[in-house]
Amino acid sequence: VAQAIEAAQDAEVAARHRGALEQMVAVSSQLAGARSADAALQAVCDAARDALGFELAVIELADRAADRYVPVAAAGIDLMHTDLQLDVPTAVLDRIFDPAFEQEGCYLLPADQAVALVGASPTSFRSTRNGRGPRAWNSHWLAIPWCDDTGAVAGFIWVDDPSDCLI
Repeated sequence: VAQAIEAAQDAEVAARHRGALEQMVAVSSQLAGARSADAALQAVCDAARDALGFELAVIELADRAADRYVPVAAAGIDLMHTDLQLDVPTAVLDRIFDPAFEQEGCYLLPADQAVALVGASPTSFRSTRNGRGPRAWNSHWLAIPWCDDTGAVAGFIWVDDPSDCLI
């Protein structure tokens, strides 16, 4: 019985991964024909949310003149009616990209550590799909940086509210 349950779980994980890969391939093909940068960024947000099992995904790009990261695309949340931008300089927010928090190219931090590093927390957004237990999502910050040719962070995508409430 245990082997049957394990085999069913493995099959479910494999199907989920296969679906995510299919989604990413579809997005990759759309990017080549995207009519605008905004359309390409929106396609990436939609794919991250859908393929990775999160309720929302947001892309923020560095505005060097304002010295802030600015949300430019989102899936699962309305950028027009939600203020997601943290009022901190880019260098301060870049503190979350510390190698100590890196996991497979992503940066995962418990909310209290992230807020302590950055000195600010979102005022108009809170995670809603939190779980319980040692592997539970609990308002974590999960971000993937996008670097320019010099290695500086040019922006990042962050996701929140995992559908399974787990890290």
